[in-house]
Amino acid sequence: NLPGPTIKNQGEPTRKTVYPIRDQNGNLIANHIRSDYADGSKDFYWECDGMPGLGGMPVADLPLDGIHELPEDATEVTIAEGSKAKNALKAHSVPALGTVTGARSTPSENTLRPITNLTVRLWPDNDDEGRDHMQRIAQRLIGLGCKDIRTIEWPEAPMKGDAADFQGT
Repeated sequence: NLPGPTIKNQGEPTRKTVYPIRDQNGNLIANHIRSDYADGSKDFYWECDGMPGLGGMPVADLPLDGIHELPEDATEVTIAEGSKAKNALKAHSVPALGTVTGARSTPSENTLRPITNLTVRLWPDNDDEGRDHMQRIAQRLIGLGCKDIRTIEWPEAPMKGDAADFQGT
């Protein structure tokens, strides 16, 4: 469970984005809130039922962002780290879901189970944490019986770059 907002003296956010995280049925589980600051830094925090935090729910048990929008007849999906990267892929008509655990954690088996029958493409952030994050997801999916897991490599990615930074089509 992650704590509520962290105050870091960046002043007021220049942008605040709320990502509603919903279960497979579309029920709101929590809001993931991102604050971007003028100095380029960012903060994330959770709200559940209007209160800071997740009310005791482990972050690993949260659904993948967008799982409720994945068509029942989907045959493939791309997993990105975070909602912003997931939304960038969806803007290019790529079926995509986002992890919401942060790179240091891994979605639980229950969180990943709904995608084990699909071809799963993992798009890591371009840093060691991002690659490790996706490697742990791949191992967990293999343990669940997922047969087709691929990793997307983007050699020209900027350091820490992700699907949101990709401008190709």
